[in-house]
Amino acid sequence: MKNKVTIITGSTKGIGLGIAEEFAKEKAAVVWVGTPKDYLVCICQA
Repeated sequence: MKNKVTIITGSTKGIGLGIAEEFAKEKAAVVWVGTPKDYLVCICQA
């Protein structure tokens, strides 16, 4: 996944979150899309 860009909708919880985390572990550039905004802020700070 290195050098790949992914856009994950629903990435603040559930399956979308799990997929986004796995892609990030594989060194993909992940665009996290989801609501509420507070969830995204917490994810980015982790």
